[in-house]
Amino acid sequence: MMNHYIERYIADVVRRLPENQRKDVSLELNSLIEDMLEETDDVKTVLQTLGNPKDLASKYREKPRYLISPDIFDQYIDTLKLVVRIVLIVSSVIAGIVIVSDVIGAPLHTMDTQSLIVFIITRIFANLSVIISMSVTAIVGVTLVYAILEAHGPDLSHKEWSVDDLPPLEKENMKRISKGEVITEIVMTLFFVSILLAMVLNDMNIPLIIDGTIETYVFNLEVLHQYALLITLSASLDILSSVLKLAFDRYNFVVAISTLISNAFAMVVAVIVLLNSNLITPEFSQFLKTILPVQGISLTFAIIFAILCVISIYDIGSTFYYTIKNNRLTSKR
Repeated sequence: MMNHYIERYIADVVRRLPENQRKDVSLELNSLIEDMLEETDDVKTVLQTLGNPKDLASKYREKPRYLISPDIFDQYIDTLKLVVRIVLIVSSVIAGIVIVSDVIGAPLHTMDTQSLIVFIITRIFANLSVIISMSVTAIVGVTLVYAILEAHGPDLSHKEWSVDDLPPLEKENMKRISKGEVITEIVMTLFFVSILLAMVLNDMNIPLIIDGTIETYVFNLEVLHQYALLITLSASLDILSSVLKLAFDRYNFVVAISTLISNAFAMVVAVIVLLNSNLITPEFSQFLKTILPVQGISLTFAIIFAILCVISIYDIGSTFYYTIKNNRLTSKR
């Protein structure tokens, strides 16, 4: 049976290589370590002699990297991912606010349906180009900084490596958290909160347009003002939970507990807000009564709350399920 230090060492080397190299390098390293162990029984000494897995992986790479050396390339990639994610989130939220503000501030009563669609699409593409431009600028900026540090800066390599620094061995069926899904959640939450704050701070409202004319508005802004802080706090807990998911990268009990707290708090806020019949304006309420049955409005809010409950329960349940599953796999190591 392979020593767990050897398994972890080989795994840490090959995870840094392209898929088509991993199997061959794994076999070669395993054979090399076995040969070295014939001279000494101390596994740690052998692995320490081979050196940092990051440095060893760089020697196996088929294509050397010249602009940024292997010593700091992993740091460069991590920084690049983090900066681009932040830029995408912030720019998307800003773009969303600008688009909503433009639509609300536009002379909608003078536009027909086709003109309105063209106007919205034009604003979306205009802001999309800004998002792409900011992302490209971030990539170029980070690359330039690391290239300059590589050429003229101080040594950015890590402290002297030790066998004890090896990361735990991952099981193939261990459930990891999808970064794409988490980032999407953060963007959607920020977008929602930004719209809410824009409405509250600028007295903006969602108009009810019939035949090109604004008949009334949807929300009672005075009531919305009362709940703005509560909703923002709920969104902040949700974002904090998402950040923890990104930080840990896999399901564990910290992630599970934070998911439970954020979802439970969100459900409480949903009950408080949706039970207030004054949330929507009397005029909009009357309009709903013309298209829904007598109990239609209450039923609509009940359905919205039920959907939120199902989503939250699924999120909590799946998070705890994968956490327990991962914990069992870890305990078997």
